[in-house]
Amino acid sequence: MFEDNQHNQENERGRLAREWEEKIRSAIEILYQTHDNNQERINIAKQKITLLVTTVLEDDNQVMSNLDKCVKIENKDDFIIAIIDALKPLRDAKINDPEGFEEAQRQGWVESSNFTKINDLISYGIDEGTMHIHVAPNETTSNAKKLSMLKEGMVGLAKAVKKNEAIEKITGTSWIVAEHPRLLEKLGFTVEGDIEDEERERFFAGETRDIHRANINRDELLSRYL
Repeated sequence: MFEDNQHNQENERGRLAREWEEKIRSAIEILYQTHDNNQERINIAKQKITLLVTTVLEDDNQVMSNLDKCVKIENKDDFIIAIIDALKPLRDAKINDPEGFEEAQRQGWVESSNFTKINDLISYGIDEGTMHIHVAPNETTSNAKKLSMLKEGMVGLAKAVKKNEAIEKITGTSWIVAEHPRLLEKLGFTVEGDIEDEERERFFAGETRDIHRANINRDELLSRYL
């Protein structure tokens, strides 16, 4: 019995490692296509992971140092493999402690974006009369818990909007909108299609999934959730 459990755990770790590497490979492929030189590619990669690395790894300098070494690699395939290898400490951290890893991702997002956190699922930022919603990573959270946090989050958003008369539009832009349009519609949002390429490159570089936008106006939000 013990050997079977150990074997299953090893298989699960192998599956998670492969999923991680496939995701990283796809992200680097996009990064390679959208930027002209390795220095730019490495700078963007480091920018995206800096807070995460410093939060979850004891030796954060090693990952950054290994990424810097990739700048001189001319062959595309070798470049991609080297970055995957450089990021393996992050992969191991995610596999060994998925809940802690997600918490670090959430913390890093709030700190780097200057968003206001409502709960572990929902945070928001305000820009020129528009509230931008962010849905944080919660793969390790049960669906029932996520649904509860979503409902709580919508009430929190409504309360924040009520206090700020300047907010007229509430918007969310994510792969979640693309994959779950009916859920957004049930919440009162109007779902739009793909975002512009320029916006995708600026805010979602490396994301391989479709990115859509959903909007809800002030009056609709307040009438539904307050």
